[in-house]
Amino acid sequence: MQDAQYFREQANLCLDVARQVSDRTLAEGLRLDAAQYFMRAMELENKTEPSTSQRRSQATAKQ
Repeated sequence: MQDAQYFREQANLCLDVARQVSDRTLAEGLRLDAAQYFMRAMELENKTEPSTSQRRSQATAKQ
């Protein structure tokens, strides 16, 4: 399974290519792909890192 860093790198690659192509339709498709890669990275990060409210409730439970 890929980690969040992999998806961020893929997104940045799509954005780099989108900036270099002259075809607007292709560039827009690459930007959409990049957005999907960024969303997947955020999903993975949110799944593996406890949210602020979860950390706060865990700290309160320990007291």
